[in-house]
Amino acid sequence: MRRAALCLLPLVLAGCGDALCANRVTQRVLSPDGSREAVVYERDCGATTAYASHVVIGAPGLVPQGSSALFVATRGNMHRDWGNAEARVDWAGPDRLTITYDALSELFKQDESMDDVAVSYRQQGL
Repeated sequence: MRRAALCLLPLVLAGCGDALCANRVTQRVLSPDGSREAVVYERDCGATTAYASHVVIGAPGLVPQGSSALFVATRGNMHRDWGNAEARVDWAGPDRLTITYDALSELFKQDESMDDVAVSYRQQGL
């Protein structure tokens, strides 16, 4: 019985992954036409993982959940003027977004578009 319980423990813990993580929004910026919002958030999944900065695009008022499908970076410098994040966003038009990120960041996700919005990237620092 004890052996069976030990075998099931990894399966139970794997299902609790997102429950152990917290998101803290560091920046919200509406598109020029007000139809979309870009959200920068920091994801913290506990002491055994590094904080990660994420960017997502969605409807105004979007509450970020889970990991971003657009941009994920970690291990860069946190910039006080960026809300203590390692990335920031600026709209270049209603369907064009620029993500600026710290040059020391390790990038895990860097897509070119999301929801019909073209995304460009710019490093800052070093």
